[in-house]
Amino acid sequence: MKANFFCSDLLMDRVAIVTGANGGIGRGIVWELAKAGATVVLVDVNKVASHHQQFGSDWIGGYDSAIVLAREMEKAGHRAMALECDVTKEEQVSAMVQKVVDSYRRIDILVNNAGALTMGPVAELKEAEWDCVLDLNAKGSFFCSKHVIPVMKKQKFGRIINISSTSGLKGYPDQGHYCASKFAVIGFTQTLALELAPHNITANAVCPGIIASQMWKMIADEMKSSSESPEEYFKRAIDTFVPLKRPQTPEDIGRTVTFIAAMENITGTAFPVSGGIHINSPAFD
Repeated sequence: MKANFFCSDLLMDRVAIVTGANGGIGRGIVWELAKAGATVVLVDVNKVASHHQQFGSDWIGGYDSAIVLAREMEKAGHRAMALECDVTKEEQVSAMVQKVVDSYRRIDILVNNAGALTMGPVAELKEAEWDCVLDLNAKGSFFCSKHVIPVMKKQKFGRIINISSTSGLKGYPDQGHYCASKFAVIGFTQTLALELAPHNITANAVCPGIIASQMWKMIADEMKSSSESPEEYFKRAIDTFVPLKRPQTPEDIGRTVTFIAAMENITGTAFPVSGGIHINSPAFD
């Protein structure tokens, strides 16, 4: 199927915005969209407002890295551009969307991928932690969607794809704020699908499972036993939680996003790409 479906002209002449483009999942998404022929705008930020996220610092260097990534993509023959934007700031989102329209005259695909995670029981969560995770995961998707919708309505075409999580399908201990944000993303996606269907705009969500990303590095550091390395915990998590006994990859998520972007009659759906973790029952330990 990959050879026949994911061809280099599948998304030819389409313009895609991907937020959180420099992260592990983001990189998988931008490369797969580009290989399918899309022009890709890589959106990221160097400094965030709070250290309450998986990097543990307010400096994450995402925009600088996105510039390098965009150049790599151009050298490989793809069309790409990097823009700096904090998706939790509406005025920055509005300006970013306008820059894309000024550059390419259209926006066909929006992938709301930027996200944050910390770990901790609800009784110990700080308000700043809650706000950081909810703002980036939910409000960021809202702002970006809000500002691309008029563009998509005008051209009578659009694909909004929100990156949720298996934590948006069921609850997990120590992830109260993260689960709340990712459940919110799925509900928001369904509302978008209903509101935008008359305008030939679809909205769907993708729910990744366990991926070797910065988020899962942080989870492994938090959850491993005193006798384990983070790598050993990651392997144990795969063996315990994933029925297929293998991790998911950024490319898995990128191909799913590409598939959704190419489909005409899929909307309001949340796609688990999890190796079956979303139907498994063991709790984190």
